[in-house]
Amino acid sequence: MKSEFKKLRKKKGLKQRALVVARQQLTVLGAKTLSIFQWIVLFVLALIPLVSLYGLRTGEMFFDIVTVIVSITVVLILVLIRDLDLYVWNEKTFSFEIFNNVFKAIGQLPFYPAESIRKGRVRPAENEYRLGT
Repeated sequence: MKSEFKKLRKKKGLKQRALVVARQQLTVLGAKTLSIFQWIVLFVLALIPLVSLYGLRTGEMFFDIVTVIVSITVVLILVLIRDLDLYVWNEKTFSFEIFNNVFKAIGQLPFYPAESIRKGRVRPAENEYRLGT
């Protein structure tokens, strides 16, 4: 009887530690990290070389192509930074699967925010799940 109780306490302790780690990961990974001022600085820093390139064009086709390629690259880098800031990539893995594993372990349905499902960032694999507002 005592050995079974010790095993149960150990399992409970492991589940609680896993829950704490999951919460810490969500806190660290879920928050936006760039402020509006930092975004303004990024846009200004991105515009400086673009304006310079467009101002220095000579009209030759090669330089026009290079200018367009550099412009597209800068825009793609800004989009990448935005996605990383919003943490859209792997949102399901870091934000939901950790908690949903805990919910499944205690016999509850998995949970997904309505906004993430509506925007298509998460597609639940389960047929039944809880929906948050």
